[in-house]
Amino acid sequence: MPIDCAFQNCSSLASITIPDGVTSIGDSTFNGCSSLTSVTIPDSVTSIGAGSFSGCNSLTSINIPDSATTIGNSAFRGCSSLTSITIPDSVTSIGERAFYECKSLTSVNIPNSVMCIGEYAFFNCSSLTSITIPNSVTSIERGSFGGCVKLRQNENGIYYVDGWVVGTDSSIVKATIKVGTRGIATEAFRSRSSLTIVTIPDSVTSIGNSVFYGCSRLKNIEVSTENKDYKSIDGNLYTKDGKTLIQYAIGKAESTFVIPDSVTSIGEEVFYNCSSLTIVTIPDSVTSIGNSVFYGCSRLKNIEVSTENKDYKSIDGNLYTKDGKTLIQYATGKTESTFVIPDSVTSIGEYAFTLCGSLTSVTIPDSVTSIGAGAFYNCKSLTNVTIPNSVTSIGDSVFNGCKSLTSITIPNSVTSIGAGAFYNCKSLTSITIPDSVTSIGEYAFQNCSSLTSITIPNSVTSIGERAFQNCSSLTSITIPDGVTSIGERAFQSCKSLTSITIPNSVTSIGDWAFQSCSSLTSITIPDGVTSIGEYAFQSCSSLTSITIPNSVTSIGEYAFQSCSRLTSITIPNSVMSIGNNAFYGCYKLKEVNYKGTEEQWNKIEISIGNSSLINAKRNYIK
Repeated sequence: MPIDCAFQNCSSLASITIPDGVTSIGDSTFNGCSSLTSVTIPDSVTSIGAGSFSGCNSLTSINIPDSATTIGNSAFRGCSSLTSITIPDSVTSIGERAFYECKSLTSVNIPNSVMCIGEYAFFNCSSLTSITIPNSVTSIERGSFGGCVKLRQNENGIYYVDGWVVGTDSSIVKATIKVGTRGIATEAFRSRSSLTIVTIPDSVTSIGNSVFYGCSRLKNIEVSTENKDYKSIDGNLYTKDGKTLIQYAIGKAESTFVIPDSVTSIGEEVFYNCSSLTIVTIPDSVTSIGNSVFYGCSRLKNIEVSTENKDYKSIDGNLYTKDGKTLIQYATGKTESTFVIPDSVTSIGEYAFTLCGSLTSVTIPDSVTSIGAGAFYNCKSLTNVTIPNSVTSIGDSVFNGCKSLTSITIPNSVTSIGAGAFYNCKSLTSITIPDSVTSIGEYAFQNCSSLTSITIPNSVTSIGERAFQNCSSLTSITIPDGVTSIGERAFQSCKSLTSITIPNSVTSIGDWAFQSCSSLTSITIPDGVTSIGEYAFQSCSSLTSITIPNSVTSIGEYAFQSCSRLTSITIPNSVMSIGNNAFYGCYKLKEVNYKGTEEQWNKIEISIGNSSLINAKRNYIK
């Protein structure tokens, strides 16, 4: 079993030979080994983990053995000296950001075994001039070749890479895809608001997801009648057999749309942000409906479903599964201010109420156990929601952007608060998190600018990145003993925060964790912390003194930069390095209490930009 992060940030490691018998390279194994110039991977390796060589910016070439079948996400991200790489026939997929910003890479041969190129896989490979994409590739995800300025060919506003459409000019109005094109990458025409018509030739065999996402003026998608995989009906895009509706041309002016009886599947985001439709009729033939199909349909008042449909039904114009257990979509163009979810419902679907501007109150029954991601996203008039005890988790972005929501009660049944769950709830003044919650996700309360206090229970073990960023009215917070890590930017720009107590259980303080907490006058860093991240306390302009515990071995770049009122600091002899500009702009720093000898002090690696620290009076404390 691989050990993740085994050699992470071993910045002096120049070469390594991985022995035969090793079958996988764990996640982030050599991440940040900035001096690594060569590595030998044996034939026994079958997988290269996520971020395994990320940031190895001295690595110039690498041979992946024939045994490897997967290249993980961000595997070689930021390997800026990498000029060539051989991908063997055994590899079937190239992960997200696998070669992101490999700026010296000039050419790549993708073997016939590869079927999928992950999103941003070759993003900003600015020296890449040639690539071979085999016929085996059926999907190229979004941004795969973004920033590859020497590779992409611009023909009439359409960007091509070896027979694939990968992007377009932002101002494109009419797009005629050239004959011979094999595929259209995911989101290739994303948010092209001037686009009115697209013509697809008979050669196209693959069209990615959300290709025409946000094309608000698109009125006609024309497909060659000779195309064997796709066709157009009334300007909308379907599979050739008519069974899947892939894209409705959302720039049409029609207020009603009846889905043809041939359709069995409605693809993801088919009607995304269609502002004209008020009524959509779904026939009995439909057995599958993709995610976010009616997202942003601001005038949609009625989703009609044939009574003969065996999988779905309509109640008062809203869409449910046939058994009534899942509310899939509330018709967001309705004008009612209140809504009571039926007792039959056990699950609220993803983005079910998204952008519903009229609702002020929603009643969720005790039958509901699951609330999908983004369920109430940007319901800007919503002031009141009661979450019943039956709910066990609050998903990602569930109440994101509910700017009128002033208070909410989270029941004891909830164990996790998802990423961005209350992001931008700018009227939320207080919230009580129950003892049942063990994790607070990234961005969970970011930009809750009216939040003045919050109690985090002892059950919580982690606080995600940016969890309370920009909670500018938050004056105090107690972090419980169970928390072991404080994520990056967790309390960044909490400008009213005057003090905070970090428990002994915390071992790491993330980059930017308390940056710009300009009212913070004191902070206690516990003995368990081994590193203080970059920018961790930058611009904490009210901080006057700080004691760094004996457990800390490194102080990150800009950690205390512009702490303009800092007059004294206590540094232990455990500290071996102080990063660039860690104390830059600490002009009032007059005294450094060092728990060690002068000889030990002189051995500390102090980087540039720390003259305030170096010039301060030093007291050597034994």
